[in-house]
Amino acid sequence: MLVSLTLCVTQALLAAATLAKTRYNLIDNVWFFSTTNSSLSTDWTRVSLPHTWNGLDTQSGGHYRRNASWYRTLLLLADVDLEASRLVLDVGAANAVADVFVNEIFVGQHRGGFSRFRMDFTEQAKTVANNWKLCSLTLKVDNSASISDVLPLKSDFPMFGGIFRDIGYWLIKKHVPVLDPFDSGSSGVQLQQTNIISQTHPIRVTYQTTVRATCFGNLSDTAFSVNIRVFDGSQNVVNSTHTYSLHSSCLLTSSFMIPFSISNPHVWHGRVDPFLYKATIEIVYQSRIVDSYTTKIGARTYYIHPERGFILNGRPYSLHGVNLHQDWDKLGWAISAKHTLENFRAMVDLNMTALRCSNYQHSDYTYTLADEFGFVVWAEIPNLKVVPVNPAAYLNAGSQLRELIRQAGNHASILFWSIGHELDVTRSNPLPLLWMLQKIVKSEDSYRMTTMSITSTTALTNPIASITDTIAITAYHGWQGTKTSNQTGPFLDIHHSQNPFLKFGICEYGAGASPFLHSDTPTRLDHTEEYQTLVHENIFPQLFGANQRPYLWWKTLSSFADFAATSTATTVADESNMSIFVTSQTTQNMLVKGESDLGLLTSNRSIRKDSFFYYKAHWNSGDPMVYITSSRFKYRKQVVDVKVYSTGVESLSLTVNGNVVVVQEEGSFRKLKKGSNDDKIHIWESVRLREGSNSVLATATSLLDGSSVVSNLVVWYHIPDLVVMDENN
Repeated sequence: MLVSLTLCVTQALLAAATLAKTRYNLIDNVWFFSTTNSSLSTDWTRVSLPHTWNGLDTQSGGHYRRNASWYRTLLLLADVDLEASRLVLDVGAANAVADVFVNEIFVGQHRGGFSRFRMDFTEQAKTVANNWKLCSLTLKVDNSASISDVLPLKSDFPMFGGIFRDIGYWLIKKHVPVLDPFDSGSSGVQLQQTNIISQTHPIRVTYQTTVRATCFGNLSDTAFSVNIRVFDGSQNVVNSTHTYSLHSSCLLTSSFMIPFSISNPHVWHGRVDPFLYKATIEIVYQSRIVDSYTTKIGARTYYIHPERGFILNGRPYSLHGVNLHQDWDKLGWAISAKHTLENFRAMVDLNMTALRCSNYQHSDYTYTLADEFGFVVWAEIPNLKVVPVNPAAYLNAGSQLRELIRQAGNHASILFWSIGHELDVTRSNPLPLLWMLQKIVKSEDSYRMTTMSITSTTALTNPIASITDTIAITAYHGWQGTKTSNQTGPFLDIHHSQNPFLKFGICEYGAGASPFLHSDTPTRLDHTEEYQTLVHENIFPQLFGANQRPYLWWKTLSSFADFAATSTATTVADESNMSIFVTSQTTQNMLVKGESDLGLLTSNRSIRKDSFFYYKAHWNSGDPMVYITSSRFKYRKQVVDVKVYSTGVESLSLTVNGNVVVVQEEGSFRKLKKGSNDDKIHIWESVRLREGSNSVLATATSLLDGSSVVSNLVVWYHIPDLVVMDENN
């Protein structure tokens, strides 16, 4: 009876809801762009948002335009009562410093290129002189290299200038309490699970809800209520109401802490079962719902053991995956939701479990998809490479960290806040900054763990390794430095032995490759697809083999896709420039600057490199696959080795021009080079091709049903008169 009465009251309130906040989208407005803020209309170009002015010039790899630019649009406010409402601009991200003007009057400035910010522009809008209340909105966005107090101070990727996420404005009624729109760009609500760190499966999860409320104009009644409702599907598992009050003149924002709990929760268990509850927080004033925020939350516990690694909901759980950069070929950071979703579809195909959102705060949609697909996320701020000396940069680092935590903290997938990446400990002392950032995290979110990445030259005995709750190393053995890829495991063991009580992982490893460079004898730094696979084939069993280094709590490779980089010559432009056999000199001529080719996919996501299928073979056995490597290595010698990756199949066979080369049963011995025991790799050595076209076909039977045929076909050419000069011969 009580539940029915509560539901009736709730439904009545919903029916009577007159929300005090309404958001209007400006992303589809008519926008104009200028590099000079000229008064001449001819100097303004129409653009679509999201937008960057560096989508193309960064591909040179060297100089790209870093300066101020202006964006302008018009707002029609004819139906807005500016005396009874407030106008609040809402910008998803603009890099790196954004100045806002309305009707040519300065509104405010935001310093930081990756987080949401809001500004009240009501008074500036009131200065409009026309009867239609047609206001001009101008954003000056500056990514100048001379900016010395906004992180990152140094990076190996371009600082794309522009407005590259959503933009809109809130219309907020006065004289009613609302969730604070100026709470570091957040929703004004934080839902934090207080018993998240545990080695056991949760029987009961507890949450601390922080609600920050404010108002504009005086209140006739200072009392209001906060409803918290949590749903498990259609069932209401939490329903509580709490009454509070605000200052009658709305001078101060007030924070309220509201606890609640869920017994016998349906846990969020990563890729296995990414279950999410729906939580709604409502502000009720004078019997009406005047503001509301709805999100999804996860119930989970986790723990890291220095020797046994990561534990999720009381069970060992391998965290393995990729590093993700948010840029896209020719678009830079100005990507849409469809691009982000395409990224995640490929990640799901890999069946990875962990995602490092590299180098800066990523879009909220990225974290939302991670929640829904079950990827454990490492989120970080752009505290990279160089330790700042400008005190203002310390404040900016703290501001960006606070914005990240408050804006993204409700996401179930985020379990780690990173406060630094590869800081140079040889030229300056990062300890004061890192201690400050660690303290900020623990004051904002004392329940989750912190982390940080360090270079392979930084010893785990260095004091910076003990500041955060966990640590991870970047190690490009076989690509950078002098160590080979076979030395990765022993190297990690040495580091672990330096501080065996440290929670230690590896967050970057790999090698670069162009899908259009190939060699039968791949060597370090040749950028061939064959060398990249060789590095990953060597490192993988050292990280993921049976009983191999379980102390590694985190294992992510670099990188998900090729990404924009400064002064890096790494990637072949396109297939039209493809040369199958190339000399070392030709390699440098073919490579275009401005991109790192460490990815498993190309920067436009059109090509999945061989290494992608190697990881899919290991991580996604539920999707039967056979894949012939070097498929783009079109022109071949007469005698070649044929390598196939497979998973979830049996009775694998290879035919060349219709003739069976060999049949191999699942689980039997494979003819592998160098004594490899990787059961996902199959190599047929010394396969003879005929002159002209050759059809090479790998087939197998799916283990899912025992009858479906899984196959992969490539066509190679052997032309005897062709001068065969591959990358290394």
